[in-house]
Amino acid sequence: MCRALQVSRGGYYTWLVRPFSKRAVENRLILERIAEIYRKSEKRYGSPRITDQLQNEGYSVSRPRVARLMRRNGISAIIKKKFRVTTDSSHNYPVAPNLLKQDFSTDQPEKVWVSGYGNDKCSLTLTRCLFFYCNSRRTFSRLDAQSFFIERRAVLKKRFS
Repeated sequence: MCRALQVSRGGYYTWLVRPFSKRAVENRLILERIAEIYRKSEKRYGSPRITDQLQNEGYSVSRPRVARLMRRNGISAIIKKKFRVTTDSSHNYPVAPNLLKQDFSTDQPEKVWVSGYGNDKCSLTLTRCLFFYCNSRRTFSRLDAQSFFIERRAVLKKRFS
């Protein structure tokens, strides 16, 4: 093995029994505390917050040192995605009147119909359209709803004309 590593036999055995340096011992203790703080924060804290907490506890550490220890041991914070406005409310297009005013209760099935869009769990690129019929527990996917609405188109025209 010494030949493969290109070191002398004496150098290898000296290295094998050499005690850890003071810095290596400190790093191991700090790493244990970093892992504990990281777990308690539910994997949300990064190196700046962990550094602040360690310094408040009396450890003498810098943010780059904490970041280096975290990076070498595969510890990284879960980053929350930034809020992005996706609705453009300043337009001149006609807006449909709010006839229900958030009151979805009815006395007959299929009197109030609502729809909503949501991401399909199987693919991020596809969007599934769900149709809910208030006062009934039926939910249709887009394909089911197409055949259903072809049959019901005449009823819809009469009801909303």
